[in-house]
Amino acid sequence: MRPTRIAAPVMPTSPEDKVVCATLLAFTAWLFVGLPIFYMSSEGEMFDWGTVPQWLTALIAGGALIAAMVSISSQREIARKRAAMDFFAKTEMDRDTLASHKKFTDAVAVLDTHLKAGKPCADFVSTPEYWHIREYLNLHELMAVGVKNDVFDDHVCFNFWSRELGDAYRRTKQLIEYIQPRKPTSTILTPSLWI
Repeated sequence: MRPTRIAAPVMPTSPEDKVVCATLLAFTAWLFVGLPIFYMSSEGEMFDWGTVPQWLTALIAGGALIAAMVSISSQREIARKRAAMDFFAKTEMDRDTLASHKKFTDAVAVLDTHLKAGKPCADFVSTPEYWHIREYLNLHELMAVGVKNDVFDDHVCFNFWSRELGDAYRRTKQLIEYIQPRKPTSTILTPSLWI
């Protein structure tokens, strides 16, 4: 079982988040370092700083920038969780997906029998059951690509399908390891291995 994670500060991962953080840091540096240096005379005295309301306005603007960053980050996180939940609701309620899962479990039983009989995976690749397994593993691959590209929330995906992904991989491992080196364009379950 996966240990529970303690919530850590959200670090920017996308280029947009990094630009926002860089802008915030540049604004803060200008406000607290650049402006005081700019307004200092050569003798070290400070020029007139203006009124307190002007500085309060600048501080409020800085606070608004921080609030906007937090809001954008939380909206993005919510959108990723909703996308994952929509994906899983679709996979659990769609008749075609449920039929694909049934065909997958039947095909894995045929694969197990095939491998226990000592037959090579090369013979299994030409059977219809191979394509049933492949079709269902493509669904796992789609979810893995979504997690890797930050479209789906990794915690939601892990909590919902971690057992299913692990079981599917363990049960079809020999077939996956046979296919990957022989078909360079094949990405069967490769992104799932990244997770």
